[in-house]
Amino acid sequence: MLNNQPHRESEKSTELNGSVNGTPSTERSLAEILELVVNASRTDADLSPADSELKSRLSTVVAQFPGQPLTFDPGLLAIVRVITEQFRLLTAAQHSQLTAAVARTLYDDSSSRNRLERLWNVLQEARP
Repeated sequence: MLNNQPHRESEKSTELNGSVNGTPSTERSLAEILELVVNASRTDADLSPADSELKSRLSTVVAQFPGQPLTFDPGLLAIVRVITEQFRLLTAAQHSQLTAAVARTLYDDSSSRNRLERLWNVLQEARP
């Protein structure tokens, strides 16, 4: 059920920076989120229909590069494009800029890149 209650300012602050009144919360870092994605991609048992569909679309992208390691271009750009295509309010140019910025941020962070490489490998192994 949708919550029609407006967000209070302190809730917005918590969502954005993971703290309330300057106290750190248990907000997950990007690396932890990527770790969850990698682990979830190993099995379909607990995936929602939307997650299963996304995994299928990501697997289709990875299948275009059989036996190849993850690269920034075209591999990671293609993965990020699939994930960000839901932002339909963006122009094609804006979507390309968003995709490139997100992919570059992930690729330049070594721990994120390592997790993405593991995800890439898991998705490659899952293909027949």
